[in-house]
Amino acid sequence: MHLAVVLTSAVYLASGLASAAGAEDDRVLEREHSSRSFEIEPGAQIVLVVDNLFGGIQVRTHELPRIDLELDKTVRGHTEGHLARALSEVSLQITEQPDLIDLYVHGPFRHPTRREWTHNWRDPGYRVVYDFDLTVPPGVDLRIKTVDGGDMRVSGLRGDFEVINVNGGIEMTGIAGSGTARTVNGPVLVEFDRNPAGDSRFETVNGDVEVLFRPGLAADLELLSTFGELWSEFNVKPLASRPPIETVESGRRVIKTDGGARVRAGSGGPSHSFETLNGDVLIRSRGSDAEMEKTP
Repeated sequence: MHLAVVLTSAVYLASGLASAAGAEDDRVLEREHSSRSFEIEPGAQIVLVVDNLFGGIQVRTHELPRIDLELDKTVRGHTEGHLARALSEVSLQITEQPDLIDLYVHGPFRHPTRREWTHNWRDPGYRVVYDFDLTVPPGVDLRIKTVDGGDMRVSGLRGDFEVINVNGGIEMTGIAGSGTARTVNGPVLVEFDRNPAGDSRFETVNGDVEVLFRPGLAADLELLSTFGELWSEFNVKPLASRPPIETVESGRRVIKTDGGARVRAGSGGPSHSFETLNGDVLIRSRGSDAEMEKTP
């Protein structure tokens, strides 16, 4: 049985992170390009972390024992004074260890004690954008995130991944690991060269979630779209829904159900979840001539 669950259509736009300094108000601008390489010990398993706020991240692979970074930094400010503040307050902090390369964009927009963006931050009159272009060995484990002003693109990765965006899309091709790809405003497209051996999650709010697996997929799939359709090119069979969860919240009895569809491809295996609010979930078979079919 091929899968398609048709729900209602709707248009919904979630508000994103406001720009720190609108381009129409910027009077001064500074651009800087830099390059750096990080050597990797033979046989070392490296985790690469990129924790950005404004700007995009692109990751490609090569067969060299190092990580190459090309970095474009763009600073805009309302005045010369705002530009000077930006240059003094925002920095790229680099931690290099035998098993970790950590690239962390730090500034007053960070929580004082936790490594996260603070909602109490107000417009400082400037905006600092870091656009990362990285070339890495294919076996690197990847942990990358940004919030605004750029898409995430990853190709050729064999390691596990965590790819997090907010206002921008995610595109991953030639992937062989497992992990999470999540954004809010934008599509998620992931194309596997090898079906993932571990559990994975693919999620957005406004956009389609499209994942291409290799033929012969054996996995349990959980698909959810509030205002869209669920499609699969693989022959699947339904699984029992999870039982409702009953809780008491503020003195009220609340019963929660998961909704969506739970199905099994092949003999089952890792659990993969796919979720969007405004968009479709499309599970495709890469390298086959299968057509998308829908049944109620």
